[in-house]
Amino acid sequence: EPLVVASGFYMLCWCGPAIKRTHPDMELDVPYVEGGFVDICPLLRPDDGQGFLAPAGRLRVTGPDYRPTQACKIGLECTVADVTGEGVQGGDRVAVLRACG
Repeated sequence: EPLVVASGFYMLCWCGPAIKRTHPDMELDVPYVEGGFVDICPLLRPDDGQGFLAPAGRLRVTGPDYRPTQACKIGLECTVADVTGEGVQGGDRVAVLRACG
């Protein structure tokens, strides 16, 4: 299912399993299940971002900003003006389709 977001820059944040440490530290101090535990990262990011602590990069979403329905009359020229967004340039085009793709 496509993710629909506004254009712009977003942080990519990584969530990994918990690390169980032994005392004294041992060579195998890594995430594991037997004798320890692994925190499962949630499928959906909680609103507070809990668990997604490590920066993993940036994502730039380009394209026009969402705008409400544009009404046009049959048989008359229809102009879509003042289109804004990330990376939008003069000469870009839109197509009238029932579904994108």
